[in-house]
Amino acid sequence: MNLKLKTVWTTSFALITSFSHLSWAGSFDQLKPEEKNLIISGNPLLYVSDEPQRPSSAWPKYQVIQLILATPEESAAVFFDFKAQQSYLPDLIESIVTPTGKNSVDVDYSVRLPFFMGVEKYTIHDVVTAENGAYEVKWTGIPNDSFDFSEGSAYFEPLGDNTTLLTYTSFVEPTRNGSSLPWVIDRVKDHLLTTVRLIEKHIESEKSSDSPLLNEEIQALRKALAP
Repeated sequence: MNLKLKTVWTTSFALITSFSHLSWAGSFDQLKPEEKNLIISGNPLLYVSDEPQRPSSAWPKYQVIQLILATPEESAAVFFDFKAQQSYLPDLIESIVTPTGKNSVDVDYSVRLPFFMGVEKYTIHDVVTAENGAYEVKWTGIPNDSFDFSEGSAYFEPLGDNTTLLTYTSFVEPTRNGSSLPWVIDRVKDHLLTTVRLIEKHIESEKSSDSPLLNEEIQALRKALAP
């Protein structure tokens, strides 16, 4: 793929219009100096795919990179507590978690749509794994009236002491009318960035407040990953 990189600087993030999938191990070292500086300053970095993921998809594939002031285990443990998402994701009405295996769950979501468009319900299958001090949660969506295909991942890798580099990847093939409108695509991008920032802030809040819930989440993660 011939990458033509264009960076648009704002007060909160840099938008990279072309997408180069980072290999997981040591992905921070693969970044450009200006990208590293952006991440170290606490801002997210957004990549947008310049290649169609599926022929009929109206939305590109996104990847957001964000620094988190917590360990990878703490970060993954908080993220994998899907029931608690209702406390920090404002559009989420309900998340019902059903274990499907030792390290996997199905989550039934009810989400409030913008502009008084009602409530959307869908199911996501999540699997958590760990290797060499890094943790990954991968998910796939069960097709419904809103999308034909949905997949993503959250990869938490160590970056120094008590610091994590989160690489959050998302791709959805929507079926709703109007999904290809430019303002809709912009809203999807902005919502993704907001979601990643809320995840980061919630993890750091639990960490800094010595929340009893954090220890429970860590124990639940260790149980899910135990041999």
